[in-house]
Amino acid sequence: IYHNINNNLEIKYIGKPYSDVYNYCFDLLSKYHNQSISKSEIIGIGDSLEHDILGANNAGVDSLWITNGVHSNELNVNEGSNEIPSNKDINKLLSKFNHIKPTHITNTFANGFNVEL
Repeated sequence: IYHNINNNLEIKYIGKPYSDVYNYCFDLLSKYHNQSISKSEIIGIGDSLEHDILGANNAGVDSLWITNGVHSNELNVNEGSNEIPSNKDINKLLSKFNHIKPTHITNTFANGFNVEL
């Protein structure tokens, strides 16, 4: 909307999947540890492909996608459950977001499983 009102207005987006939030976190971690932190030491974790996982992809860090959250209906599992979605449902959903690729997938923080992508 703001772009339609005034094209000269600078719009700054904050939050996932925008890189500024990740760069801020990288800086904080480096300051906390008094040394540069490698992106290979960081993982983005979340349940939203379009926000959490895309943000990690854009930031160049690994990602852990948790399947029992916002996409649970599309994966035919109950939100917050320990149910493991089928490989078929996972691959169907990932094909819908073909430009977003999680590095790792789990149904909860407590249990992990492997999916062949």
